[in-house]
Amino acid sequence: MLKFATFGGVRPSGSSGSGNDEILLDFRYLHGSLRVPIDSTQPSMSSSSPASCRCELALANLLLRLWIGLRLFMAGLDKFRAGEGAEATFSLENYDAKVGRIAQLTWEKGFLPEWMCKAYAMPVGYLLLIAGIWSVVGIFSRLGLFFAGLVFLSLGFGLATLPDDTEVLFIGMHILIVAAALYTTPHAKFSVDGLRGKLPSAN
Repeated sequence: MLKFATFGGVRPSGSSGSGNDEILLDFRYLHGSLRVPIDSTQPSMSSSSPASCRCELALANLLLRLWIGLRLFMAGLDKFRAGEGAEATFSLENYDAKVGRIAQLTWEKGFLPEWMCKAYAMPVGYLLLIAGIWSVVGIFSRLGLFFAGLVFLSLGFGLATLPDDTEVLFIGMHILIVAAALYTTPHAKFSVDGLRGKLPSAN
């Protein structure tokens, strides 16, 4: 039977009659030896770091970025296209004609002034291409995905002025997908940021 006291020694157990000795341990002598060093560098079981990416979140981020990037890139590429199938052509002339029709439709059916519609429509194809490539490549991932979300938001605003409620809802779904991609960015190991070891912190 062990008993702890502030003094040391061995004393017979008198009243118990069991013949065992009570061992009294002196904390003054054991104080130093009972210290257990705690290594602050050991990772906590409940904590997570950008380096310890979960595979399912990394794959989810990859799929989300691919969807966002391809959707934006193909929408931008379509602005340069005229015709269908084997007769389809891509040129700057096609681009000018198509974005001109987009601007005209927006100011005729909506309430925005003509100059504002033209100012937005002229670079929109290039913005879509840039946002699409940026999302797929995954360099400065958070900034790239945020830029993609702003592009979607601007498209939704233009559609809301017409108004085209159905298309606005579809744009809202795309923004939710971008938000999911942003949430999984700390696990984006299948990206340029991941290859460079520059994943953002989850905090």
